[in-house]
Amino acid sequence: MFKATVVASKLREKMAYYFDQARGKNVVQILHRGGDIKVLMTQEHYLDLVSRLALYEKSENTELVSSPSAKTLEQRLMKKIKQVEEDETENDQRGMGKVGSR
Repeated sequence: MFKATVVASKLREKMAYYFDQARGKNVVQILHRGGDIKVLMTQEHYLDLVSRLALYEKSENTELVSSPSAKTLEQRLMKKIKQVEEDETENDQRGMGKVGSR
């Protein structure tokens, strides 16, 4: 899980080396006497972990909205297509017979 575990004083001495170790999915664990344990990882890896976690977490206040069925979506689409075709037909008929003035 961790590429390396380092004490904070060693991290200060070889900072570039440990920053280089934290690439891709590699994580460096940093121990500090009397302090919390910290980790060094790329932002991309962090966001990937958070997004995976979000898939499994659900808020208690979240309401799920049912999605329409494929048949309902198809009916809506066909209705819109018919409406567009009717509008185009009406526009074509209005323009017929008009002579442009120069």
